[in-house]
Amino acid sequence: MQFTTATLFAIALLAANVNAVTLYRGGNSHTPVTGDRVRHQDFGHPSDGHYHPNGGGLSTFSNPDHLPKGTKHVYSVESHEAEAHGFKVTNDHGTHHNIGLHQKHPEGTLHSALKNLPWKKVGRRDVHPMNRVRMVHEALESSKRSIEELD
Repeated sequence: MQFTTATLFAIALLAANVNAVTLYRGGNSHTPVTGDRVRHQDFGHPSDGHYHPNGGGLSTFSNPDHLPKGTKHVYSVESHEAEAHGFKVTNDHGTHHNIGLHQKHPEGTLHSALKNLPWKKVGRRDVHPMNRVRMVHEALESSKRSIEELD
């Protein structure tokens, strides 16, 4: 049995995407990678002008419901797309994944490389209206108790 180059390429592509997962991250209204530089708690401190693989990375989740409370703007990227851009995706526990480094990366370009991944804006998560009503009611009750304590 002979395979054409296109068939072999399709098989290799399929095999590479078998373990692919959609990764979700919260951000602001414009981007999932905020700020003007990478956070040292995510990538460590650069040395010799480079960030080095350290097991950390940019936090993402394979389940958008596990994003931190208060996350409004939700973005996604496919793990195989992050890897195709030279990053390493690791599942460190549960649904939490890091987009980290395979090899050292120049200090001045890491932030923009993360920002330039093919992120897709999934949408906006708003606080449910009934939760807003409950929060306002609780705040009013708390204020009422505080005033009563002053009397």
